[in-house]
Amino acid sequence: MVTRTIQTLALVSALACAFAIRAAGPENAKLVIVLYPEANDGSPGNSLADHGIRSTFASTYKGAVEIHNEYLDVSRFPDSAYQDDLATFLRRKYAGRKVDLIIAGLVSGLDYALKYRDEIFPSTPIVFLAVDQKEIQARTLPDNVIGVPIQMDLAASLDVALRALPKTRHVYVVVGKAKFDAYWEAEARAKFNPYADKLELIYWAGLPMADLLENVANLPASRPSASQPNRSVPACPHTD
Repeated sequence: MVTRTIQTLALVSALACAFAIRAAGPENAKLVIVLYPEANDGSPGNSLADHGIRSTFASTYKGAVEIHNEYLDVSRFPDSAYQDDLATFLRRKYAGRKVDLIIAGLVSGLDYALKYRDEIFPSTPIVFLAVDQKEIQARTLPDNVIGVPIQMDLAASLDVALRALPKTRHVYVVVGKAKFDAYWEAEARAKFNPYADKLELIYWAGLPMADLLENVANLPASRPSASQPNRSVPACPHTD
């Protein structure tokens, strides 16, 4: 919930700044392209992000906005040939359209937008969404690439769970299989290592969404899980 709130506030602030750049001129519908790095697999994270983006525009921008979602699937297909072909497709798809804003989700979506923007959407402002502070600090961003980074405090999140459920003995950490996920798995292992003497830490990495939801559904009614920002699963505390 805290992470989601931070992301929403960040998006509101960044969108307001970005649209101020393009506010002049006739009140035609603004075209916004949202780049999701994963496939459109019905994951809760994608649905929550889409709802947050649309509701933010509805409540804070008075003009007409046309929002198109593009699901890049770059985690499953990280090779440059696929990504080059995808850029060609997107360039043709939006040829002749004036794109006012790109919203890039997660660091993999941001990296794709930065790499191919000149080819697909030249000079269009980019707002990044749900990108960690460390990832932003590791990049040099152009002036018209903006956003408010999130700061993931994994240890503090676990401490909150343990205070609420002091009998917890098992913690499940959920990550995907992309480079982005590998970063967060390594971060989680480093931050959670001091807890290893009193907790069993189980890492579920790279599971298909259907398998992940089945695993969670089959856990006893009290097992906490920690998920990285690209995965949304119920928190289930386990106290045995």
